[in-house]
This record gives sequence, C-alpha cells and structure tokens, in this order.
Amino acid sequence: MPISKVTDLTQDKQSLLRELPSVDRLLQQADATALIEEYGRYLTVEAVR
Repeated sequence: MPISKVTDLTQDKQSLLRELPSVDRLLQQADATALIEEYGRYLTVEAVR
C-alpha cells in the first residue's frame, strides 16, 4: 500500500476517534453515575475506556 494511502487511513482513523465523547463526559451521564455507585469508579472508568 502506498504511503499516501496509509497516511489517509491514519488521518481518517484520527478523525473518527475525535468524534468519540471524552471519558469525563461519559462519566457525567446518569447511567455512568449509577454504574459508579454499583461497581465503583475504578471499574467504571476502565469499562468506559
């Protein structure tokens, strides 16, 4: 595969990853709060990551 194609794929992947919400933003959701209460912050953060 030519280098330009690899670069394009890498940039596409990075662009898609930027669209994902941050871990902190996800942890502020009501569902995450319930998970933190039930399983603890450490396990919830690991699962979100």
